[in-house]
Amino acid sequence: MVFDEAYREYLDPALAFDPCAIMREAGLDWISLRTFSKAYGLAGGRVGYGLCASPALTRALHKTRNPFAVKAFAGAAARAALQDQAHLARTVALARSERARLSAVLTAAGHEVVPSQANFLFFRTPTRPRISPRRCGVGACWSRAGKSRLPWTGPASPSPPRPKTTPSWMPCPRRKRCRSPAPR
Repeated sequence: MVFDEAYREYLDPALAFDPCAIMREAGLDWISLRTFSKAYGLAGGRVGYGLCASPALTRALHKTRNPFAVKAFAGAAARAALQDQAHLARTVALARSERARLSAVLTAAGHEVVPSQANFLFFRTPTRPRISPRRCGVGACWSRAGKSRLPWTGPASPSPPRPKTTPSWMPCPRRKRCRSPAPR
């Protein structure tokens, strides 16, 4: 069993569980894949790691890796990030609060928001959204679901913006076109 735990830091502590412990107790093999790209903010460093159930599984995994996969700078950044747990806690708390605030605003605007434990939301709009980062301001990232097979009229997935950009960005989902304060 392989667990993708890329968003594990964002999980509400009341909902948290350790899949590795569950699998270990069941006597099953597992690999847990984790990353520094999300909560640690090191996406450009391309640093991740895996935890394995057994030394044999670790050896098998090592056979597939590139010996120069992590650059020295990225490794140093990852070590520094691990040592600064206070920064991680602030980053995660901010993402959680902005996720909750964005969810409330989208719900109030009439959008159906899927509950999320990640650093983004997924919601349905009444019509196919015409929203893009270019139209919606600095700090807001949108993924268009395109021709999704989901039974949703217009799915969209925004990452919560930074608080300083939230006020100018929040009304965007209610308008047909958004005016961006971002320089073009």
